Amino acid sequence: PDKLLLLDRAVRLAAQAADGVVAGRDRELATALERQGIDPEEAARQSHTRVFSAKPGAYGVGVQYLVEKSGGGDSADQIAALYTANMGFGYSADRWGTASGAAFSANLRSIDAVQFSRSSNLYGSLDNDDTYQYVGGLRTAITQAGARAPEVYLHDLRQSGAEKMVSLREWLAVELHSRQFNPAWLQEMQKSGDAGAREMSREIEHLYGFQKTTPDHLDTRTWQTVMDVFVKDTYGLGLTRFFEEQNPHARQTVLARLLEVDRQSDHGLSVAVEVWAPVDPRLEDLHAYS
Repeated sequence: PDKLLLLDRAVRLAAQAADGVVAGRDRELATALERQGIDPEEAARQSHTRVFSAKPGAYGVGVQYLVEKSGGGDSADQIAALYTANMGFGYSADRWGTASGAAFSANLRSIDAVQFSRSSNLYGSLDNDDTYQYVGGLRTAITQAGARAPEVYLHDLRQSGAEKMVSLREWLAVELHSRQFNPAWLQEMQKSGDAGAREMSREIEHLYGFQKTTPDHLDTRTWQTVMDVFVKDTYGLGLTRFFEEQNPHARQTVLARLLEVDRQSDHGLSVAVEVWAPVDPRLEDLHAYS
């Protein structure tokens, strides 16, 4: 809470320069809120708010529930609406966790870049759904509010003295090739049997989260590489047999996600049909669906 109060104080101090950028932005926001029918005094009060988050006592964005459905209910406007509803609570010295959806949306229309910090090597951006929910969800909300897609950057704070800022595009590429597409990582996952197979499929699910929220930050060959590594077993690690014996449903999940990406894409996955035949009777229902 003390950090939020410091940010709020900084904004208000900067706004005291009447001819400054912050003061000018406050006036623009107040005018925009008044046009939406908000009382001028209330509009002026909300125009100072720059810190937004979830409702007090709540945690999470909820975007993952839309993304995981796929095929319906996961459009960009629906993701943006959910993100705005769940993260549009304003925090300041005079108001704490107040529903401020209109002010939040008004602020989003002028955003040029989304920034996110990573300070640990323990987790990657694909280990859970948090990164694509917060980063991708925010970016989708900004794009829908302002009809333009901002850039996305990650602050790499993992090594003291070597801090740097990198694009999300570069960050994902490095992580994929050092972890999910790395045969050494895959072999370690195989040692964990059922849990390792499950983790492989979960990380592909989280990659799909970025596909839905920041598609232009993934290389066009990314999903073909997923096909080659996890389904065609390009490294010869025996992944087909591994999934069959340890967790056939994990492979089913990967295949289903590849089909969904193929359905949504313009170019398609050239080898999707060739490898679809299931290796386990328990997958026959999915085979029939294909």
